[in-house]
Amino acid sequence: MPVTRPLTREEVEREYERHTGLVIVETFRAGGLSAEAIPGVLVAHHGPFTWGADGMAAVECARVLEYLAFVACMTRVIDGEARGPAAHLVDKHFRRKHGKDAYYGQ
Repeated sequence: MPVTRPLTREEVEREYERHTGLVIVETFRAGGLSAEAIPGVLVAHHGPFTWGADGMAAVECARVLEYLAFVACMTRVIDGEARGPAAHLVDKHFRRKHGKDAYYGQ
């Protein structure tokens, strides 16, 4: 899940809502990420933003994000030095479920 950079003092004081949206777009562009493939973002010092084809899909994305955050938190409670999966494993799981060559769950 991508995380934005924190907003600057000026961004917060001037057009806060607009700058929140802009930092989300900035994060996706800088990371070469697709908003269709990744239906959410964590805005630094704010919280999650999720989206989908309709309101219910966005809520489902938020529910999944909250569950995954809980799992990550519990992992750290159990093992404070636990590390996330390697990038190649994350990529494998993503590619087998999404895109033109997806084969999992078809």
